[in-house]
Amino acid sequence: MDQSFIDNQGILMISKSIQNCNSLLELSTLYSSFQEFQRSLIPKVLNPKDYDHPTFYYDFGVCLLIEGKKNKPEDEFLKNTYKDIARDAFLKGAAYGLKYRCKFYDSFWINSIGQCFTYLVTDFNIKDNSLGVKITALAYVYLSRCIEIDPINSYDSYYARAGLFIKHRNPKLIGFDNFQPYIISDYYYASDVADSPFKSKLEVAKMMHSNMEDQLIGGRRAYQYSFSEMVKLGHNAHAALYRELNNNYRAGDYDMTEEELVSVVF
Repeated sequence: MDQSFIDNQGILMISKSIQNCNSLLELSTLYSSFQEFQRSLIPKVLNPKDYDHPTFYYDFGVCLLIEGKKNKPEDEFLKNTYKDIARDAFLKGAAYGLKYRCKFYDSFWINSIGQCFTYLVTDFNIKDNSLGVKITALAYVYLSRCIEIDPINSYDSYYARAGLFIKHRNPKLIGFDNFQPYIISDYYYASDVADSPFKSKLEVAKMMHSNMEDQLIGGRRAYQYSFSEMVKLGHNAHAALYRELNNNYRAGDYDMTEEELVSVVF
């Protein structure tokens, strides 16, 4: 059964239940009994395993990291373990996209898988550089694929893709140096939607551009580019990088097993 077995209403209903948890205790309790919780919401004619979805694990991971930063007395005994639970959630979400061809590849929900891979390299450590390259590439490919599917509404994907360059624990794994045009472009597009929560990133992008001064970009000094030209330059650079990495992905270059993924993230 493909991803169409769950309608969007069902996905959003379960996601809302996760997002409505108000503490680490609530989140960890729901996470530990998640299969039973899903079963209680699913019509008996459906297999609970067919009602699983990567966005649930993305929601768990993000909510755990957010709640973990708050200082709530009732959460004290979970303060040392919430990141372990979040890592487990992101690993499970990423596991949907370990090999070509991910069954969510043609769906907007591919964003959830890309986000899980992104959090693994921005908020956790990777033991093995060769697998770190694969994890980083898969994060980039899936976020870019979501942008390709729906460039107007993918502000989350634009913002997360910029984060790959800004927050990566080992940015050398990305393989090249001049990140600013990529980040400027993604911040611009992340902010350029009416209901985007990332409106403030437009000013950040402009500040980055003004601070580049005389850096050499594409054969010209950075100050010789207008802001709109720098955005376009970054957009075109992303397009070229996505083509390259997506071709590698389709060739199976980034395939890995779930055991390999779990063994290198800590």
